[in-house]
Amino acid sequence: MDSSLFEVIVGSIRAVSKRTQTMTITPNSVLVDDLALDSLDIVGVLMKLEDHYALKIELDDVGNLRTVSDLEAHVAKLLGENSAAA
Repeated sequence: MDSSLFEVIVGSIRAVSKRTQTMTITPNSVLVDDLALDSLDIVGVLMKLEDHYALKIELDDVGNLRTVSDLEAHVAKLLGENSAAA
């Protein structure tokens, strides 16, 4: 995976959840269980990623995003689709 994408995701998580400021966030970190993100936090992270990368993450896809690496793979897929459509 793209390390800069991972860093943007980690930054987005830390920006919306002060609880994560001192946590170690890895690709295997579970968004809800390990990072204690609630639904509002997750929506905030998605909004930050949408703004940063100018893409749209469908709320229907959120249920499949359990870990940081799931989120990273999903955003990478969307970025690939956007560049292919351009």
